[in-house]
Amino acid sequence: MIKGVNKNMIEISNTENEYFERAILIVREDKKCLDKELLTRQANDYLADMSYRRDCGLKEKKRLRGIWVKAALFSVLGAGVVYAVVRLVSMMA
Repeated sequence: MIKGVNKNMIEISNTENEYFERAILIVREDKKCLDKELLTRQANDYLADMSYRRDCGLKEKKRLRGIWVKAALFSVLGAGVVYAVVRLVSMMA
């Protein structure tokens, strides 16, 4: 829902997103005097940046998940090795 009749808005019709067909951005009060083409370019850049950050964030989460899985695996393997060494030493004594 958009409130306020006196708000300057920019509508992006081509979001290049499979989920959203349009985006509506409300221009800050102190930026209303800028050229419409500049504001539209900034709006497109902003949406592209949001999409890029979202994709990178997903890759980062997957990478971190992989690191945690490897750390857990090495911990289990390390505990197994320590257990085997302790058993071996106790059998020799």
